[in-house]
Amino acid sequence: MKKTSFRVLSLVLSLVIAFSCVVCASAFEGRYGDTDGKGVVDSTDALAILLHSVGKKPLTGDALIRADVNADTYVNSSDALEVLLFTVGRVDKFKAETTAPPEAPEKEILGLYTDAVDKMYEIVPFYRLKNVVETVDVSTSGDIELDAEMQASLKEQMQEKSVNKSVYPLGSNGARLNLPRQFSVDDAAKFESVDYELLETGEYKLVIRFKDEINPTKEGLIIKAFGLPDEEEFKSSLQNEFADLSASLGGLATISAGDVKYENASVTCVWNPETNEVVSYETVCDMSVSVKFSVKVEIFFVPVEKTLNINMVTRTTNSYTDFRYTEETV
Repeated sequence: MKKTSFRVLSLVLSLVIAFSCVVCASAFEGRYGDTDGKGVVDSTDALAILLHSVGKKPLTGDALIRADVNADTYVNSSDALEVLLFTVGRVDKFKAETTAPPEAPEKEILGLYTDAVDKMYEIVPFYRLKNVVETVDVSTSGDIELDAEMQASLKEQMQEKSVNKSVYPLGSNGARLNLPRQFSVDDAAKFESVDYELLETGEYKLVIRFKDEINPTKEGLIIKAFGLPDEEEFKSSLQNEFADLSASLGGLATISAGDVKYENASVTCVWNPETNEVVSYETVCDMSVSVKFSVKVEIFFVPVEKTLNINMVTRTTNSYTDFRYTEETV
């Protein structure tokens, strides 16, 4: 039993050593990034490094040494990213070839993302859009008690889900009007996080998560990126929504407070770095609304103000798929 356990442990240890991708510095023939020795560095090399990093197709010998383009003695997805950026002209030299530090990967990836979105607006491709709006949570508080019918209505609202599917032809006005919003990504520090990965298909995936915004102005990043109402638009819409109710109650119903918060907002984009064509795009954002509703009533000829606080969270998801940039592919 001890010998069997030792053999298993040895096997696991050998695999860990092999796939931890430590590279010993030594002389080699060829150039950095050229894993297959063809004499050129292209997306095939990036994919080979990625497959090695996940243990699918281990690199050995000179190929393993050439794959360590950032000179950190490990071969992983960071090296695959550097090779990909090199193939599209975003990196002139690998760190292993120069002492000058490379630019931050986030900046480079956001630059590639911007190029892909710019091309999307230039061509206005064919695509499919699925819009889903669902109620995540509804709750109430205050001294106005809701009867069973109203409580049932709120419960029904929580179960509602609006789903709209649309198909937009290549170059059409509808396609242009419903494209994902363009927004500045010059400063990665403005976001909650920026995550990226090179997929096995050779395509790149970027996930931008936004910082939550409470009662934002028109300059809010989420407002620009998602086209959602700012504080002024929200409160104006809210007042209009309750205008008829207030009138029916003889002006006794008012909205004394209202807040909107955008949270858990994210943009996920997958694109082909060689063609700059978007493959899929998704936006997700939760809209949290808090409203304080007041009603003036008389109890034994004494005016009394009753309040009801309504809190609702809705999630909006826009999924763009099946992008096609030419007539031949439509």
